[in-house]
Formats: sequence, C-alpha cells, structure tokens
Amino acid sequence: MAPLKQEDYFYEDYKALPKKPITEVKKSPPKKIVAPKKNVKGNVALGVSIFIVALTIVLRYAMINNMNMENIQLKKELESINNINAQLQLAAERQVNLSNIEEYAKNNLGFQKPQNYQIEYINVEKEDLIDNKVVTENKKGIKEILLNIVEFFK
Repeated sequence: MAPLKQEDYFYEDYKALPKKPITEVKKSPPKKIVAPKKNVKGNVALGVSIFIVALTIVLRYAMINNMNMENIQLKKELESINNINAQLQLAAERQVNLSNIEEYAKNNLGFQKPQNYQIEYINVEKEDLIDNKVVTENKKGIKEILLNIVEFFK
C-alpha cells in the first residue's frame, strides 16, 4: 500500500468521529453599534468654566491697563506740580534781596536803624574749658637709642 498523505490522516480521523445531528443555528440580527452617550452636562459645565476663566483673565488685564493709565496720568500731574514748584522757588529767590527787605521794613512796617544809645554790648568771653596743651614727644633717632643702650651697660 502507498504511504498516506497528511490529508488521508485527516480523513481517517474524520471518519472516526461520532456523527451528531446537525442542528440549525439561528442567526441573530446584527446589533446596532450605539455610540456611548455623551455627558452633555459635563460638557456644558466644562464650557462654562472655561468661559469664566477667560472672562476673569480679560477683566484682570482690563484692570491692569486701567491702573497703568492712571499711573501715567499721575506721573504727568506730578511733573507739572514739580515744574510749578521750581518756578515758585525761583520767584521767591529773586524777591529775597536785602535792599528790598530793608526798604519794605522801613516803608511798610515802620522799622528804623537802632540809635547808639539803643545798642548794648555783651561780653561773651569765658574761660576755655578745654585744655589745649600740646604735649611734644622727643623723637629719638637710632643714634640716640644706641647711645642710651651703651650708657646703660657702662
């Protein structure tokens, strides 16, 4: 007999299997693929929260811009006040003239120069409480130091 092929082995095994009655398999209608339900409330809440955050950021930038504009306006006002102050100081310095002050005092206030009998002299001489004695030290040179040492040993 000729050697068996692999198909023959399969056929032999197939014959040996017990035969079962063939039953009909009912096919069920294909199920519709249903997309998962979207969480509409969650999406709305997410959209509202993003809108609120964006609105908050815009409002903060508006507030910062408003403060910057106010700062610039106040700096301009301060500069104009400093200019006016400098002008007033210059005008005050021009008016401070001793001859003008003396003339104003004589004519408007009735001041006059003091007479000799109205002047009193005060003696302000006092003893000096600080002792200003200068102590001089004799600075000895090298020769004098050597002579002192030699005299010491004699």
